[in-house]
Amino acid sequence: YIHRKGQYQGSATLPPRMIFVEIERGAESGLWLLDRLQIDPETAAIPVVVLTRNTSCSWNDDSLARGARAYVVKPINKAEYMSKVAQLVAQWLSGSK
Repeated sequence: YIHRKGQYQGSATLPPRMIFVEIERGAESGLWLLDRLQIDPETAAIPVVVLTRNTSCSWNDDSLARGARAYVVKPINKAEYMSKVAQLVAQWLSGSK
């Protein structure tokens, strides 16, 4: 979808304004995806929010070091979630990282 390939090829859809990535314990695919999003010029500027059940500070630090803008532990507290999304939207609208 992001790169308009496969069934999205030729689509006039806009790239996403925010990406949510779920990372679970032992699943490197979410961290791999963060790396890929950061090195791709088409996606590097899109804010990424990590969702996970893992409360480890090292996962939080690792996700943020790989370009995530926020890290939300599930089960998601609605107020915390909305606060983080509002912060990201404000940053995105102001043009800052």
